Amino acid sequence: MYEHTGRYYAFFGPHAVVTDEEKQFFAHWSAGCRRALDLGAGLCGAASTLAQLGLEVLAFEPSPILATLAMDRLNRGSESERSITLVEGTPANFSEPFAADFILMRSVLMLLNDADRATALNTAARHGAAGARLIVDARTAALSWSEQGYLEEERQLGSTTYRRRTRYMREEKAATRVHWSVEAERFGRKETIAEEQFLVRADTANGLRQLLAVHGFEVEQLYGSYDIHRTHLDGDAMIVAVARAA
Repeated sequence: MYEHTGRYYAFFGPHAVVTDEEKQFFAHWSAGCRRALDLGAGLCGAASTLAQLGLEVLAFEPSPILATLAMDRLNRGSESERSITLVEGTPANFSEPFAADFILMRSVLMLLNDADRATALNTAARHGAAGARLIVDARTAALSWSEQGYLEEERQLGSTTYRRRTRYMREEKAATRVHWSVEAERFGRKETIAEEQFLVRADTANGLRQLLAVHGFEVEQLYGSYDIHRTHLDGDAMIVAVARAA
């Protein structure tokens, strides 16, 4: 994804925001760790938090467009942000001499098909130190995006009005199809300048446990969000798994 709409990703948001609860979550589970790998780093919001916690961070982003946006942000950031090593490329070819004891896959798994999930988790295992901790999240059938149906966002730059229209459609196995289109209106003329769609998969707690086990990770704890005070319960829209390399 993001091949067509990625250049507007930061423009419409998100702004690489990491909440206080997420910062506390990362601090808790990275305690005692030295090196972190953020797989699918996006705009490097989480990677920046890990760097601020004192970890040596390698951030991998497969989208060239998002990697470019992240590089610009890191370069204009703090000393800890400029310490992050950013790598782009295909997950299958990602191979760095870097063994992490803390691995993060944030808002990644939900976007991958079975083959890409295997590639990503094999990559995590390949770059994990002995006993490495993996943090990975997934979405469930309780995700309410599809109930929104339609969302329109608008931004203004000079005489140009940009609109991103999002349509949500529920598909089989409780997945949600998301369709994005970006329109520019200037001096009375309108033009669709980018369009893309992707699938947000729905997982279960047992299914996530089994998937991670196949790739050498044993689940230690399940949460309903990036909040150490919120244990996962049936009906939660998110599962955050904390696992150890077996």
